Amino acid sequence: MPGGVVSGGLHIKSAKLRGVDSHGMLCSEKELGVSTESKGIWILDEQTPLGLDFIAYASLKETIFDIAILPNRGDCQSVIGIARDIAALSKKPLKLPSISLNESSLQNPFSVTVNEPNLCPLYVGRYLSGLKNSKSPLFMQRRLQLSGIRSVSLIVDISNYVLLEMGQPLHAFDAKKCSPNFSIENAGSLQSIRTLDSEMRKVDSDCLVIKNDESIVALAGIIGGSSTEVDDSTDSIFLEAAYFDATAIRRSAKKLGLRTESSVRFEKGLDIHTVEQASKRAAQLLQEYAHATVSSDIRLVQNRKSPLFQTKHIPYNHNQINAFLGTSYSENDCENSLKSLGFTVHKNSVEVPSWRQKDIESWPCLAEEIARLQGFDSIPSTPSSNFVLLDKPSSESDLISKIHGFFATNGFSELCTYPMISVEEARLFDETNLNDHCVLENPITPELAVMRASLLPSHLNIHKHHSTRQMSESAFFEIAKVFHNNSEQLHLAASIKGSFYTDAYTPQHNAIRSSMFEQLKGVFERFIAQISVHCLCLSGIAPNWAHPSIYADIMLGNQRIGSLSLLHPALLKRADISESIAYLELSVQPLVSLASARPQYHAFSAFPSTRRDIALLVPKTLLYSDILKVIHKFKHKSVKDVFIFDVFESEKLGKDQRSIAIGFIYQDDKGTLADSKVNGAHENLCQQLTKALPVSIR
Repeated sequence: MPGGVVSGGLHIKSAKLRGVDSHGMLCSEKELGVSTESKGIWILDEQTPLGLDFIAYASLKETIFDIAILPNRGDCQSVIGIARDIAALSKKPLKLPSISLNESSLQNPFSVTVNEPNLCPLYVGRYLSGLKNSKSPLFMQRRLQLSGIRSVSLIVDISNYVLLEMGQPLHAFDAKKCSPNFSIENAGSLQSIRTLDSEMRKVDSDCLVIKNDESIVALAGIIGGSSTEVDDSTDSIFLEAAYFDATAIRRSAKKLGLRTESSVRFEKGLDIHTVEQASKRAAQLLQEYAHATVSSDIRLVQNRKSPLFQTKHIPYNHNQINAFLGTSYSENDCENSLKSLGFTVHKNSVEVPSWRQKDIESWPCLAEEIARLQGFDSIPSTPSSNFVLLDKPSSESDLISKIHGFFATNGFSELCTYPMISVEEARLFDETNLNDHCVLENPITPELAVMRASLLPSHLNIHKHHSTRQMSESAFFEIAKVFHNNSEQLHLAASIKGSFYTDAYTPQHNAIRSSMFEQLKGVFERFIAQISVHCLCLSGIAPNWAHPSIYADIMLGNQRIGSLSLLHPALLKRADISESIAYLELSVQPLVSLASARPQYHAFSAFPSTRRDIALLVPKTLLYSDILKVIHKFKHKSVKDVFIFDVFESEKLGKDQRSIAIGFIYQDDKGTLADSKVNGAHENLCQQLTKALPVSIR
């Protein structure tokens, strides 16, 4: 009418059109804002009443609630579910749709077999004939449209309408396109089906399907097939309403990459007692608007052993709930809150309504529901009357703090990397069987499929990232967990690429700069000295990722707790890294108890020290670490220091021999050592060296 404003902002005025006075405007759906396009003015159904308020009739000013439903509230995935909560919050009665159905003795020609009763504990199949599949009533079209669902045809629209209203997915099969035998089962071998969205999809044994004879006609709980699709000529249908297992539907939908209105609802869980009601409601609407004849011969298949058919009872005590919440709700307040949500309250227990079976697990869940309805603001804020005592830091957290402080102040940057790596990386860095690793059943990507057994892959990826950005010198450390079978351990890893000493200006500095292994070894030795732990770096068998001759095991007594090495050149070449990398990794847990003791001051000895030297003729193949093992095993307790001060090679010694000169410092804290005592201890050590090793004393 004149004075009105249409969707595009046009103000309607009285005007002359082709010489005729026009006191209003006939509008298209686009002009009224209910459609993005239209061919002409909006032609209404002939049955539309005259003289009504069309704005109200067509829901042109309808209010839309945009509500985010949390995964645990599957009961709120419908208009009735939301209305139930609103009724409880507003203390108003809940009005449910009245369902009445005139059924006939029409024979149902279809049979249903459920081969997976645990995945489909309830299936309801109705037969309807004599339908007129025309357009849906305007109110239904508009409500679907406002809910984001396109109007298709009366039969399809009614199934979608009931889906939104009651939260129960339905599916209509064109009866004339189906043979009499339906079955619900796993797909078995790899098969294909063209779905309603015209896509060809492959399904395997993990997918629950609806079969008609041997043909797949629907993906259970997800989408129907095009071969039995309802069209404009459909006049009889087999109407399916069922309960499908949430886990099975979620797995199938994710595997197919297809999430539909139906699958989303099945995934979050439905009320099994709504299945038959929804079927009856859809049949009522089809009878009312499509003039359908509804058969009273219903195909009902149910697994009565399913726990879904069992009533759940939870212990209830309103005093316990008040103590839990810190409130003083009366018994009537608690009972009325629960009753308004559909719970049945008994003396010492509460009967959970069928639509909250999966959500309500124990009495604290009841406390949450009561607090929600009473208002969280009704819970008083009471300050604690007790002193808050901070927990004493654990020995492990104290050591971790020391590690952070030491490496950060020594020029290392801390890493925080993903604990997952690819299968290829797991096989490359760990020579054990892949079955010994924690392989994820459902990884996010193939690159994050295995829980790492070492921090090395993560460090190498970071160094590679920096190398491609022309950062040739870097030092990193990380404290993180590694995983073996069903156990996990806390590891420390540190790595150097390039050098700390970026501005070397003398030959001596350049020598230090080029030896990253020695740099990292020096950092490690300073660290263990700071935490007062005695570890040794001894030669060991290098794994495939380490340099074969620049590798050492880190020993704590007789226990191997880690390793220190240069990375293998072939590994670095594969990662496209041109610089060498020194890498340290060790288990933190063995150090915890040793590092937890408070450091104690030890006074310097007031007595003089004495020195003894040994020049050993050794094979070039013999490592100094092997000599050091024997020295530490047999040395006298008064030996304070052991060190190399000369290495000599010449033709006179032999092509395969070398001379290693080792110095020993003897000192006692309680008195001056006699030469005879030192000489005896030193002589014994020399004898043990020649017995245990292929060496001779020059």
